[in-house]
Amino acid sequence: MRCILACLCAASLTAAAAHAQDLPPPPPAPPGPGAPVQVEQTVQRFIANPNGDVDTLILGDGTQVPVPPPVGNALANERHATLSIHGSRLADAPVIVPDSIREGSRDWLANAPAPVPPAAPPALAPMKASGRVAEVLFGPRGEANGVLLTDGTVVRVPPHAALAQPNLLVKGASFSASGFGVANGGQRALQAVSIGTTPSSEQAITPPPPPPPVTAGQAPMTPPR
Repeated sequence: MRCILACLCAASLTAAAAHAQDLPPPPPAPPGPGAPVQVEQTVQRFIANPNGDVDTLILGDGTQVPVPPPVGNALANERHATLSIHGSRLADAPVIVPDSIREGSRDWLANAPAPVPPAAPPALAPMKASGRVAEVLFGPRGEANGVLLTDGTVVRVPPHAALAQPNLLVKGASFSASGFGVANGGQRALQAVSIGTTPSSEQAITPPPPPPPVTAGQAPMTPPR
C-alpha cells in the first residue's frame, strides 16, 4: 500500500512539473513606488515607435524617459537637448517616470502640445532588422518592450514575448526581427511579429495568454500598460 501511494505521489509531482513547464511566463509584477529624483540631463537619443512618433527619450547617462508622443515629437522637432526632469526612478529598470519635464520656466508635460494629426496615417511597410542590441528598451512600468540595435533601428516587442525569450533582449546579443513599421526622419522603427538571433531562427510571436478567469468576490486583474 505504501509503495502504491509513493508511486502515485511521484506521478502527481512529475505531471505537475510537466504542466508548470507548459505554462506561459507570468506577467511582470507591478512596479513598486519609485524613488523621487530630479536630474538635468542632455537627451542622447529620441526613440520613435512603429508609427513614427517619439515616445521615449534616452538621456546622456542611458536613463530612459517615456513621454506622450506629442511631447516627444515637439522635443525632437525643436531639438531641445538639455532638460530638467522630475519624477520617479524605477528600481528594476533604467527608467524615470516623469512628473515634469522643464526647460527654463516651461513644463512640457503640464503644457503638452496638442496632437497634430498627420495628413494621412503612416503606411506601415514590411520591414526586417538584424544586428547587435545596443540598448534594451523599457516601458513606464519597467517592462522590457523592445531593443535599439547598433544601426539605430528600433524594434518593439510585446512584453509577454520579451518575457518568453529573455536571452534575446540583452545588450550585445545578436537579434533579428521581421514586422511592420516606418522609416521616419532617418530612424527605422518596427513592431516585431517574429524574433530570433538570426533571420533563419526567427519564431513567430504568439498572442499573449488570456487573463485568468475572475472568481466571485475577486477584483479583475489590470493588464500591464
